[in-house]
Amino acid sequence: MFDIPVLPALASKLSAHMKEKPKLDLSKVIMTPMPGVVTSVEVEEGDSVGLGQGIFPPKSGFIACQSLQETCVAS
Repeated sequence: MFDIPVLPALASKLSAHMKEKPKLDLSKVIMTPMPGVVTSVEVEEGDSVGLGQGIFPPKSGFIACQSLQETCVAS
């Protein structure tokens, strides 16, 4: 299969003038399922984190968003 964009005539003409978006380096970013505030972190800077290991401690450290709380693990 080919990934070919199909655009209206005007959008196709204008797309020649659009800059390509740069790829973002997400290697040092924690992606979460919802926006919020990190209230505590279980690991220290420089610690190795294994697959499935908790990054934020359960019951004491969460990403808090309104009244919801989400525990994050390494993936």
